Amino acid sequence: MKKITSSLLLLTSLTSYSQSSSKISACDLWQDLPNQEYQQIEQLQKTMFERIANTRAFYKISDQLLTEVSNNTYQYNKDSLDKWAAYSQLDSTKQTNIIKEWRNQFFKAFILKSYPKLTLAQRTIIDESFIELHKKAFPEIKKKSFEEILETAKHLIIKYIDSMKISKSSAMILKGSIVTIKLSWVETIANSLFMNDPERYLRMDIEYNPEHNVLIVGQKASKHIDGDTLLSIFIQQMALSFSPCRWSILFEKEKFPFQKPLDCLRNINSIYAKKRDDSQIQKLFKEKKITKEQKDALDKYPLCNTPYYPTEGLQKEQINIAFSDWFSAEVVSQMGKISPHFREDLCALQTDSLIHSYPQNLERLVRIYLANPKLRNLTRIKISKNINYCSM
Repeated sequence: MKKITSSLLLLTSLTSYSQSSSKISACDLWQDLPNQEYQQIEQLQKTMFERIANTRAFYKISDQLLTEVSNNTYQYNKDSLDKWAAYSQLDSTKQTNIIKEWRNQFFKAFILKSYPKLTLAQRTIIDESFIELHKKAFPEIKKKSFEEILETAKHLIIKYIDSMKISKSSAMILKGSIVTIKLSWVETIANSLFMNDPERYLRMDIEYNPEHNVLIVGQKASKHIDGDTLLSIFIQQMALSFSPCRWSILFEKEKFPFQKPLDCLRNINSIYAKKRDDSQIQKLFKEKKITKEQKDALDKYPLCNTPYYPTEGLQKEQINIAFSDWFSAEVVSQMGKISPHFREDLCALQTDSLIHSYPQNLERLVRIYLANPKLRNLTRIKISKNINYCSM
């Protein structure tokens, strides 16, 4: 019975994976042509993973489980397998196709996520594929371009800070937060931050990591064809180094210099950044699902999301992302001209829950970036008069 239950759970997981992996059309509001270079990278990844999934080091695991779930002794298993095949758009009567797709999905959904538990030989095969993929996505000339754009982003941030009417101590904190930030290139999974979930690197764009004070460059960052988009993302992510949450923890005795726009970003005529839902903190504490230290930290720092709260289904705090977008818009608006493809990444259709810590993509683009009158002039795009610009 235990083996049957495990098999059914596996089928359910693979069916879910098949659904989430289906292609989602995205609005191409800014780009006239798809990024053919990135399409080649995606094709290389697909071909590479299919090859690895069909090597004996991995298929001996997936095939053994396929044999179990396809056992005709259990009709429910057979029905579940047919359902998975239908979701995967496969003809359940064609055994070769079933085996091949099963191996591919099993590799991505389970084996990759089990990287730390794999044998040295298995990890080596995966590492070699990621090294090849990284070289294709980020040749040295592209890395050099990214590094140069990062330095330009830092220069523009410092220029903007110098133009602000804030205390010297606040200005020093802001500048000190960004000058040491560097790019972090993930060339191999071994000993990286992605050992427990290598596929997360493939899904990642550019992300600030506060623990190491770096901008991690994920594979999706290679998709950007526009330097001004990269510039804006770099600035937005670096602004998270002095987000309202981090400021309240690290510099609690220093007044946050952006309180006015912060209050504005909560307004319904702006991005309407939602507050963290704290309704379940006391309940979880009473049920001993969070410790007293964790509860005290949540009470003291209401602008922060944590790994343990909000739990799934509860609204996360959105002001940190909203603020970082606003700061990026302010800094980029200093430029004399801007690319018509600016922030094309925010045209991607989101399938995330509305309670995510990120407001919806198109809302961020229109209600924060294009709410800035200087950016509207640079892009020559009009928006609703009901949308407020949050000024300093």
